[in-house]
Amino acid sequence: MNLHLMERLKWMRATLAQKGFRVGLLDADIYGPNTPRMLGLQDEKLEWNDQDKMIPSENYGIKLMSVGLTTPKSDTPLVWRSSVAVSALIQFLEDVAWGELDFLVIDMPPGTGDIQLTMAQELPLSMKYLDLAAEK
Repeated sequence: MNLHLMERLKWMRATLAQKGFRVGLLDADIYGPNTPRMLGLQDEKLEWNDQDKMIPSENYGIKLMSVGLTTPKSDTPLVWRSSVAVSALIQFLEDVAWGELDFLVIDMPPGTGDIQLTMAQELPLSMKYLDLAAEK
């Protein structure tokens, strides 16, 4: 398990969800979706509501949407062209029944590819925080 990311998730839970904020976590790392496992949701599967919106899984007061919830097994690898990955990400932004959120935290993949560019262009953000800490 990635200890650095696990510490970030603990920080997010401690400082946001436990203080009563409504928190969503979008796992935008389409190629390596590991946040379901880190939140203990690796056995959850994607569900849809009556309005044809995806229902985020939830644990520790954090709502989660991840491509990891769509695969047959939690460790199923994905090999998608960038256009398919970008389409999936846009669907996660538009077709998820997040409900009212105070914060939407986005776990980005490493690098500066199409996913990162799409997020920068598509999201109307009121505040941006960019963590450029290198993973070892």
